[in-house]
Amino acid sequence: MSSQNAGWQRPEPEGPRRRWNPWLIALLAVAGAVVALAALGALIEAGEGTDPAPDETPPVTVTETETVTEPAQEPPTETVTSTATETAPLPDAPEDLPEEPPGDAPDTDVYYENCDEAPGPLTPGDPGYRDELDRDDDGVACEAN
Repeated sequence: MSSQNAGWQRPEPEGPRRRWNPWLIALLAVAGAVVALAALGALIEAGEGTDPAPDETPPVTVTETETVTEPAQEPPTETVTSTATETAPLPDAPEDLPEEPPGDAPDTDVYYENCDEAPGPLTPGDPGYRDELDRDDDGVACEAN
């Protein structure tokens, strides 16, 4: 099979060969140049205003400033006053103070569930007194007994 195709060539088209018209080539060249120049002009226009022209210089403003210095003042002197305080030792507590009798101390283990169990009106400091038993908050609990 390869021996049969070895000498094969593409057949020539029938009729005369088509040629480009020289006027068409010139017209395409001019159109390409116009498009290229338009693109270049747009790029140049877009770049305007970003860099000043080299011959343009910004205006120069000269400002004179006068500095006045006042003579230096000496800093105020500081006066430091210190006060020494001595603490006197506390006198010894007298050792012969009378002891409280054991019967006068309030009994904190007493608990009345309600006023019916209490022996009578209770005031703060009485055994079994609680704020919950004082309904009118006048400092006396179970006063209706």
